[in-house]
Amino acid sequence: MVEHRLIERWVTLLEPQGQQMEAEFLIASVDFLQTYADRIHHGKEEDILFHFLSEKALSTEHRRTMEDLIEEHVRMRRFVASLAHAGPRGEGWAGLQVLPQLYRAHIAKEDKQFFLPAMTYLTPEEQAQVLDQFREFDRRMIHEKCKAAVGAWEARAPQWAKHSRS
Repeated sequence: MVEHRLIERWVTLLEPQGQQMEAEFLIASVDFLQTYADRIHHGKEEDILFHFLSEKALSTEHRRTMEDLIEEHVRMRRFVASLAHAGPRGEGWAGLQVLPQLYRAHIAKEDKQFFLPAMTYLTPEEQAQVLDQFREFDRRMIHEKCKAAVGAWEARAPQWAKHSRS
């Protein structure tokens, strides 16, 4: 839930930008939302917490809420990907004002309806395991991001080599 506060701070920055978003802020926003909000934060929820909870006898309401949260992650992931593909001057930025609302509603659902009740399904030992796995996930994440960046630029390097020879 602590991570939610940082995500809320970022989406608050999006609101006054709207159609007037500068390219630099757009690139930073897509990177923050894809890396921190989705890959790191939602990744921990889906890969660790929800995995633990999926093996529990959740109430019908809590299981449905967890499934809804996963669907919301997918929707937000697709929305941010469409922004990334649109580019700084692309079409579809009118929908940007929707993004802060989506994140706020999603965070409220997790904070107020799901996370605290969900903890009652986990033993204290399991809760400690979840936190340990969260820490390990965070530790590995920067390496994953940097390796992906190097790989992406390496894939483009042969193109540069061809152009420099001609």
